[in-house]
Amino acid sequence: MMLKKIAHIAFIIAMAVGMFLLLGFAVESNNNIPCRKFVVNVNKSCGHDFISAGELKNKIYRLLDTIEGRAVNNGLLKNIRSIVEGVPYAEDIHIYRTIDGEIRVNVSQRQPILRVINRQNQSYYVDHEGVLLPMNSNYTARVKVATGNIHLPYSPGTNLSKEKKPEEVSASEKTMRNLYQLASYINEHKFWNAFIDHITVLPNGEFELIPKNAVHVIEFGGIDQMEEKFRKLMIFYQNGLTRVGWYHYNRINVKFSNQVVCSK
Repeated sequence: MMLKKIAHIAFIIAMAVGMFLLLGFAVESNNNIPCRKFVVNVNKSCGHDFISAGELKNKIYRLLDTIEGRAVNNGLLKNIRSIVEGVPYAEDIHIYRTIDGEIRVNVSQRQPILRVINRQNQSYYVDHEGVLLPMNSNYTARVKVATGNIHLPYSPGTNLSKEKKPEEVSASEKTMRNLYQLASYINEHKFWNAFIDHITVLPNGEFELIPKNAVHVIEFGGIDQMEEKFRKLMIFYQNGLTRVGWYHYNRINVKFSNQVVCSK
C-alpha cells in the first residue's frame, strides 16, 4: 500500500516536471519564431489625429530597422514599447505577439481639452488627465484656448493632476492646476463644453470666460464654489437673458454669493 502511494506521488511529480519542461520548451521555441508580420493600429475614436499608424510604424523602423524576420523575443517587444512610450500623444499602449509570429501594437491617443498660450507665446495642450502635450506641426486640435497670465512653460512629463505637497508646487504651476480643474469641469458638462470657447487668466489668478458667441465676458473668479457659480449662471441665462436678450450686458459677474452682477 505504501509503495503504491509513493509511486502515485512520484508519478504526479514527474508529470509536473514534464509539464514545466514542455512549457519552457514552448516558450523558448516561441521566442525564436521570426516575426512574420508587424501590425500597428492607432485608435482615432477620440476624434483627434495627432499621429497615424503609418507614422508610428515608420518611427519604429527608423530606430530598430526591419522588424519582420527578426526573432520575436521579449527584448524586441521591450524596445518597441520604449519607442511608443516616447510618443507624447500615445496612451493605453498594448504590444503583444501572436502564436503565428505576428507582432501587434495597439495605441489610443491622448485627448486634449485645452490649448494654452503662455506669456512667452509658447503653445501646448493639456489633456483630460492633466498631462501636458506639445503642439503638432501636422495637426491642430479644436479645443478651448487659455491665454493671459500663464507662465508655466511646456515640460515633457508634467502632470497637473499628480498629487504634490503644497511646498512643491510653484505659483505658476498652481495657476495651471486651477486652470486644468476649471477646463475639466467645463469639458465634462455638455452645455458648458459647447458654449465656452476661451478662458482668460487674470494677474490675480482669477478667470474670465468668453462664450463662443462672444456677446459678453463672464467674470468667474477663482475655482472656489465652481459648481455653484455655473448653477447661478445657468439660472440667469434661463430666467434673465431670455427676457432682455443676449446682447443686453457686456459683463456678467458670478463671483459673489447668491447673486449675479451685470454691467453694460
